Amino acid sequence: MKSRRPFLILLLLIMSTLSARAQDLTLDTMTGVAQYVVRIEVTFTDENGDEKEAFGSGVVVSESGVIFTNRHVVNQQNITQILISITTTLGVAPEARYTARHVYISDIETFDFAILQINGVPESGFSIPVNPDTLELPFVETWASGELRVADTVYLAGYPAAGGDALSFAAAPISIISRDGNVTVAQADLPVSDGGSGGLVFNEAGEIVGLVYQVEGTGTASSTPILSIQSICEQVPAQCAELRPNAILENPICLQARVTPYCENTPFTISMTAQIGSLESEIQLRADPIWSARWIKPLARGSFVTIVGGPQVSFDDILRDFDLFWWQVEDSQGITGWVVESFFGESVLIPARTDEPVIPSSTCQLRTMYPINIRSGPGEEYEQIASRQFDQVIAADGQFRPNDTIWWRLLPGFWVPENVVREGHNCFTLPVVAPE
Repeated sequence: MKSRRPFLILLLLIMSTLSARAQDLTLDTMTGVAQYVVRIEVTFTDENGDEKEAFGSGVVVSESGVIFTNRHVVNQQNITQILISITTTLGVAPEARYTARHVYISDIETFDFAILQINGVPESGFSIPVNPDTLELPFVETWASGELRVADTVYLAGYPAAGGDALSFAAAPISIISRDGNVTVAQADLPVSDGGSGGLVFNEAGEIVGLVYQVEGTGTASSTPILSIQSICEQVPAQCAELRPNAILENPICLQARVTPYCENTPFTISMTAQIGSLESEIQLRADPIWSARWIKPLARGSFVTIVGGPQVSFDDILRDFDLFWWQVEDSQGITGWVVESFFGESVLIPARTDEPVIPSSTCQLRTMYPINIRSGPGEEYEQIASRQFDQVIAADGQFRPNDTIWWRLLPGFWVPENVVREGHNCFTLPVVAPE
């Protein structure tokens, strides 16, 4: 006996295949989206040996057939087949064209996310293997930078039961943004119903901003959650780094021979989360990518920012190794400006996840009493890697006490002895840390 297993997703209020609020989408946009929003059908057997089916939606994110979808759509036991159906004509039911296997399923209950890989074509109940590298499928090529915000209009595409078998579209503003464990969830003003979870959420520019997100207890009769692409990339950074189009290589500055090696090797990319990691307790957010630019506001060490633009370069005509590479960032208050990646070999921006900060939030201030050397470890035998002049303020996040002396750790791998600085009153409460 074969029966459907329903899954909650968006109820797309449709007029034909289009909701009233989504009618400003162009035909070209909808036709393009239809090429890479897929219907997923999972066939499996339950504990009684009965054959079951689960249905959902997904988004093709690479020409080799990598698909993003929801965890609960494909997290079944005893799966016998995963069918991928695609339509080329709006209003027409999709055709089963491929089979797939899952290559990643989240083990975090609130992170309702999975990755599929197309691996064959269906033939008489079997799967004929295909080489994914030969597929050359249409896929979503642009990913949104920056987080979703309340009142942003988003568009949704998927295969809900309410839409029949055809691909349906809807539009709605974001009404709520919240944090669910380690995942940022946005609520869109649309009702939920049975159907194909994992549908595409995109913005007016056609960029993917997330997936329909559905776990038990989320969504209401008039709204549904959205899992942002930023949260996905925070949780699976390696997969995103491989799949996300490298927008910085399209930056004209990266075409310059002097800059190309940096762009090809930098750990940063647009929409990445980073932490301020300077040796000082704060750095200045600047209005332009140049050291003499107007200051906008201070950014505290350890604070999180989102990279929204760049890179830009201010060249050093004498010392090529000290060219300054700048990134445009947005802080938690939505204020944007420019931050240098590193300065004379000292990192200022550090790749980080909000749930796994690289820079501790607990710091104290130290003021230099002389020109000082900063060493790679807690001892004079360690290499000098930086320096500071008299009466400069730096910040420590830990201490080490060998032989009744104190060495202050500024950052991992950056240390100064107690006899060259004046400590703030709270420095002695810093955690004792071991040398790296």
